[in-house]
Amino acid sequence: MGLCGGGAQVADDDGGARAELEAAKKANRRIATRLMDDEFASKSKRKMLLLGAGESGKSTLFKQMQVIHGGGYTDDERMSFRWIIHRNVIDAMKILLEAAADMDLKIAEENEDRADRVEMWEAENLNEAFAADIDALWRDPAIQACFGRKNEFQLGDGAVYFLNDVFRVSEEKYVPSVDDILRSRVRTSGVVNKEFLLRGKSITLFDVGGQRSERRKWISFFDDVDAIIFVAAISEFDQVLAEDNSKNRMQESLELFEQIVNSHYFASKSLLLFLNKKDIFEEKLKKGVDPGKWFPDYRGGCDQEKAELYFRTEFEKRMRDESNEEGDEEPEDLPEEKTATRTNNALKATEASSRVLYSYATTATDTANIKVVFKIVMDVIEQKFEEERGISNL
Repeated sequence: MGLCGGGAQVADDDGGARAELEAAKKANRRIATRLMDDEFASKSKRKMLLLGAGESGKSTLFKQMQVIHGGGYTDDERMSFRWIIHRNVIDAMKILLEAAADMDLKIAEENEDRADRVEMWEAENLNEAFAADIDALWRDPAIQACFGRKNEFQLGDGAVYFLNDVFRVSEEKYVPSVDDILRSRVRTSGVVNKEFLLRGKSITLFDVGGQRSERRKWISFFDDVDAIIFVAAISEFDQVLAEDNSKNRMQESLELFEQIVNSHYFASKSLLLFLNKKDIFEEKLKKGVDPGKWFPDYRGGCDQEKAELYFRTEFEKRMRDESNEEGDEEPEDLPEEKTATRTNNALKATEASSRVLYSYATTATDTANIKVVFKIVMDVIEQKFEEERGISNL
């Protein structure tokens, strides 16, 4: 009888062990499911950071994402840009009048009263009579001569667009168009972000103020970034900073790019360079503005391809091998470079050791151009993710 009792005890123990094993398997399956869900969620979310100096066109790119992938702008949202555009027009003419006076350019006598009214104007909105004053001043030979020297003072790129159409934007029933919104200018202060859905993935795009006083805020956004998009206005080789009129804007962008691209924060991030405002760049070259006047080592004259290649190369030279861990120090030697080309010679991939910099010439106000560019951006991010996943599965 003792033997029979012992056998029952063994059976009970085996049953308990099997129950515990099944419970452990269920727990493991639950954990694996949660991990797979977390991995899927992680793969379905992307974070991109727009960086660059002030007035490089970052905010226009941000607005383009809203147009292309964010459902555009509602009527109420479009109306919210009306006062911004009116303010842009008023400020542009005030800047031109002040610059003309500094240059000793005298406006026509019949426009003097108009100039006085503009300089004294404090309202945020335009009306038909005030628009007539601005239009007459805009056509004044002295103001046109001043505008021809716009690289000598601070005037927004959208000024000519709105000044040429001042009567339309001042109409009582005026509702800003998408093109108007893209060309409007309001300085980015702090950080703006918005989430978009692209290729079934959630894309959070951050636009951070580019002026020197704003850059200390960037560091808190460096974690968990999938891609850094550095925006440099290639057209600004002959202009100076708004906050420092002794500093060339292109030189500032080059120095800022070098600091960012060689920071240890970005050692493993996808790096993209947008050489923006290509349309204005081409226009300047056609008018005979030679970059060599501001960059003496450039010898290509006003040839567009040579000038673009020169500035692209200047940025590439500032990216050094990620194996140099002292990211905040000046590089002793520049890495050997090689350039690959795809997408009709538009996208350049430059390698410095294991690092790759993708560069693209852009016109931020051109929706078709930016739509193509962001498709390529997503290709780059997905390729980077697949490479990292392949390494992690080894």
